[in-house]
Amino acid sequence: MYLLCLIVIDFLKLNLFKICMLRLILALRKRLDNMLIKLISERNKVWAHLRKERFPNLRKSELLPRGNGNQEPKLRINSFQEGELDEILKTLEEEPQARKERKESMESKVLQGLMTKGRIGRLQEEVLKEIGLLRVKNSMPKAQPSILYGLTLHPQAPQRLSLH
Repeated sequence: MYLLCLIVIDFLKLNLFKICMLRLILALRKRLDNMLIKLISERNKVWAHLRKERFPNLRKSELLPRGNGNQEPKLRINSFQEGELDEILKTLEEEPQARKERKESMESKVLQGLMTKGRIGRLQEEVLKEIGLLRVKNSMPKAQPSILYGLTLHPQAPQRLSLH
């Protein structure tokens, strides 16, 4: 009895599968018929146009605009040939100035205001990042930098923390 139920269920599943496959095949055929607009045969050559042209005028190349040809083609001009500085040269000239600005900003940040654990962590991250940048620029050996810091409470201001 159980075997008969399995056979009937499998048969129903198989029929359902066949029905789904037939529906899929019919949908694909309908879609293909819609895509095949026309067949042109000329001198034993056959072209199949699979989609409608969106614009009545065909583009001869990528420089020509779509649709009506009243617009001018947009050509890219290499600015380096016009005498302007290249982006690489600009960054190389600006690099020493940026270093000075970073050094000044780091000096101004050093010990102003309260020292909290969060601020110490951010300072440590900035220092590690600077060490990493210097290591990359100078090709230093890849030893892991270690920074030790300690927190001490001042008796004058117990709410302030300082680096040692």
